[in-house]
Amino acid sequence: MPYNKRYAGGPTLGATPDSQHKDNPMSQQTLRERLEQMQAELARAAAADPTNETLRSLHHQTQAALAEVDAPGETVIDQGFQRELPSAIEDFEASHPSLTLAVMRVMDVLNGIGL
Repeated sequence: MPYNKRYAGGPTLGATPDSQHKDNPMSQQTLRERLEQMQAELARAAAADPTNETLRSLHHQTQAALAEVDAPGETVIDQGFQRELPSAIEDFEASHPSLTLAVMRVMDVLNGIGL
């Protein structure tokens, strides 16, 4: 994938010239919807567990990802955020099943669009 100066090492939506998702508003819209669902679940989980730093961190990273989806140009999703998603599933699977499902859906979209 090409180097992106905004997020060193961060993959971009449609970064390859032959990608079927390049400039695909459906992919961006689906990603936005999944991130919004995840953000809503994070807010519910944080209300039930307000001292959980992992929830807070993931919430802030999700907000940043949403802002990136809304920004003009190529979408760049921070790799740190993507690396945290599998561990979030493990951490919250038993205590927050709805959040776990939302995280899995975000991961599915990211994988489906090649990120």
